[in-house]
Amino acid sequence: MKTRLSNAAHKKLWVEYDLEPEIKRCCDFLFQFPILAQKLTVLSLQMRKDYDKAIVVAWFSLAVSQFMKLPPEDRANLFVAALMHDIGMLHIPREITTKKDNLTPVEWRAIKSHTIIGQKIVAQIPGLPPAVARAILEHHEMCDGTGYPGGLVEQDISTLGQIVGLLDTVFAIFHNKLAPKHLGTRPLVPILQINAYTYSSRVCNAVIRLLQDF
Repeated sequence: MKTRLSNAAHKKLWVEYDLEPEIKRCCDFLFQFPILAQKLTVLSLQMRKDYDKAIVVAWFSLAVSQFMKLPPEDRANLFVAALMHDIGMLHIPREITTKKDNLTPVEWRAIKSHTIIGQKIVAQIPGLPPAVARAILEHHEMCDGTGYPGGLVEQDISTLGQIVGLLDTVFAIFHNKLAPKHLGTRPLVPILQINAYTYSSRVCNAVIRLLQDF
C-alpha cells in the first residue's frame, strides 16, 4: 500500500504523525530481541510476500496508533506485533502455504494454526511484553465473534490485536482485489464502512480517517 500512496499523501502521514523518529524508536525496541530480527530475515527469504505485507502493516499501524493517541509502550508493542503477526506461517508445511488450488479442511486448519504458533514462539522470548504475543494470537479474531482461533467478541480482543487484524485485512483486500485492477486505496473506505460491524468502531474509524487522506 505504501508504494501506491501519492507523494503528497505519503509526506502528509510521515510528517503529521512524526513517523520517522517513531519508527526509529520502535526499531530500537525490536532489536533488543535478536530472535525477532532473525525470524524476520527468514520470513524475507522464504515468504517474501508475507514479509512485504508485514512491513506495510507495521508502518501503517504506527500512523493508526498515533492517530488514536496510544501510549508509547503500546505503539512499540503494536509495531513488533504487526511485523511478527504471520511468523507462525514459517512453521506450516510449504506444500500448504504455496498451494494454488483450494485448501482441504485439514489444510485450512493448518493455516489457521499460524496464530497460535506465532503466539507460542513470541511468548517464549524473555522480556518481550505479553501484549505482543496476545496481539499475534488475536489478529484473525473478529468483533462479531466470527474470527479464529477463539471466536472472541470485541470486548475480549485487545486494541493491538484489533489494529493488526484490521490492517492485515485492509492489505489483503488492496493486494488481492484493488491492485490487480489498478485501483488506489479509495475504494477501501466504503468496503470498510459496509463491513464495520465486524471491527471495533474506534479502530475502524481511525483507519478510514487515514485512508481518506490517500
